Amino acid sequence: MLTRVDSEATGTRDFHKGQVGISITQTMFDGFQTLNNVRAAESNVLSSCESLKAKEVQILHRLRNLTRTSPATTRSFRSAVRT
Repeated sequence: MLTRVDSEATGTRDFHKGQVGISITQTMFDGFQTLNNVRAAESNVLSSCESLKAKEVQILHRLRNLTRTSPATTRSFRSAVRT
């Protein structure tokens, strides 16, 4: 496309050839891929939380069994906890 630009002050004419375009693409439907990725991430978080809870229970059971074994062990455990 040719565009003519007239300058009244100088009496010159300039012709410029130009073209401008823009393109935008947006996914309208991705086959529930995004939704499933979010659900998978949420499941991983919940799984990690449950693993942490199980480890906590395991540690508490070991401590309970440790304190039941002997009074000397109980005293050493209590002194270690206080420091």
